[in-house]
Amino acid sequence: MGLTWFVRQLGGVRVIRHSGGTNGQIAGLWVAPEQGFALAVLTNASNGDLLTGALFAQALGDYLGLDDPAPAPVIAPPKRLEAATGLYRGALSDALLTRHDGALLLQITPRGGFPRTDSPPGPTPPPLPLAFSDERCLIATSGLQAGARAELGGWEGGRPAWPRFVGRARLRADG
Repeated sequence: MGLTWFVRQLGGVRVIRHSGGTNGQIAGLWVAPEQGFALAVLTNASNGDLLTGALFAQALGDYLGLDDPAPAPVIAPPKRLEAATGLYRGALSDALLTRHDGALLLQITPRGGFPRTDSPPGPTPPPLPLAFSDERCLIATSGLQAGARAELGGWEGGRPAWPRFVGRARLRADG
């Protein structure tokens, strides 16, 4: 992980990516520097990450012969699920992780403040079911965001200090 950049290896190729957005707009940039490959996608839709993800996957396969399969969910022990639950606060939205049917349920609640500090919050998205895919990573298991990845970091005292959902990191607010 680079500072605010996602850095990973796919089939032995270093891929660097970053995304961003504002109300009603989503953008993404994927770069494979050693292969001379870059793709930028700009959308004018709040759920534009669905399009950018599909385009990046297609381009990685077509131009670099790479496949980036979604990780498979694994059954996490109840103690691991409990450790991840809690309220996490961010500048623009809060995230509440609760246990649900042997997995996790993520509820994002917009706080407002974008693009101006007095801007009202946007609409609250539906809850997103998540499952662990390994010790520190989560994957959305259904809905429009199925396959979307999240990570839990800064594990202290058996609990994560911060999660990164939908590209935004938030700090634990419940101790």
